[in-house]
Amino acid sequence: MLRENSKAQMSAPFELVIAIIIMMFVLSIGYFAMQQTHQQVCKEKITKKLVDFKMALERALTRKEPVSIFFDLPNECYADELEEIKIVEKDDVHICEAYCGVSQPRCMLLQYTAKKSIEGSEATFGKTLCLNIPTFTTFPSSAGVCLDRSEDGYILVDLSYEVKQGFYELINVTKTGDVPTICAYLRTRR
Repeated sequence: MLRENSKAQMSAPFELVIAIIIMMFVLSIGYFAMQQTHQQVCKEKITKKLVDFKMALERALTRKEPVSIFFDLPNECYADELEEIKIVEKDDVHICEAYCGVSQPRCMLLQYTAKKSIEGSEATFGKTLCLNIPTFTTFPSSAGVCLDRSEDGYILVDLSYEVKQGFYELINVTKTGDVPTICAYLRTRR
């Protein structure tokens, strides 16, 4: 009887080691699944914010009254200094067809790219949306066509150079027969 009990005691540490290895494996799979889910949620939040901004720009071009939008990306996804958002004009039928769904020689795109360092390697996420605005649309960055609203706490931003996060007021100042012009005011203070 004493011998059977000692065999059980001898196999107990081995069974414990196997149980710990299995538990670590299950925990690592669970952690990986949570990371993937978080990353997918981040991508969906970013896409929604970009779509909202795209729609505000398109609305501004068709209306005479200002269009306001608070454009902010979730800060738990990527660091601000590693994100780039810009409006670009493409002169490539294949690219325009891929993003806009129509075969046209030129198109305007809203592009977002982000980089994140993960354990020595870089992960990159990008999203490109077609802007349904004329390719010759301008975004003045200095007063002239657009009013100077610096006293009200706004600065003019050239969206074809860089789209910054913050509160925007987009105003269509196009005169009949002129080049489409959007004054993009970014609030600098509250």
